[in-house]
Amino acid sequence: MQSGKPLVLIVNAELDVRARIAERLHKAGMGTVLAGNGLEALSKYRKYKHFLDAIFTDVRCKGGHAIDGYQFVSMILRQGAFSPPPIFFTTHAPYPYKWRDLISLSGRKVIKDPLKNEHLLPHIIQNALVRSEEPVAIPA
Repeated sequence: MQSGKPLVLIVNAELDVRARIAERLHKAGMGTVLAGNGLEALSKYRKYKHFLDAIFTDVRCKGGHAIDGYQFVSMILRQGAFSPPPIFFTTHAPYPYKWRDLISLSGRKVIKDPLKNEHLLPHIIQNALVRSEEPVAIPA
């Protein structure tokens, strides 16, 4: 947490979705770092990893030849030297993955439709920061 504000990495290929989530978190007093795909997220993660308090990544945030959100999370978890902050997958459908893959990789932090639950996002993050060892699941 930098300057008393939680910092959240938001990864989503859709600019309007990133902007809506960022706006909601800013109103709740949180800072954001934005990425449009997994490759960009990996670069931002490497730059800000010691300051990030949470990661929100879409499963299929792939653009062009970039990696998707699932691959991004897999890569940072394999690095192993640094424990990442709470990771939340956001998606409408997990394809090409399965729900159990997302739940297993993220520690049971999956939000099925982030814009339908937009008003809950700051509370979800705060809950994860207070009790980061507790699983968080938001049903559809």
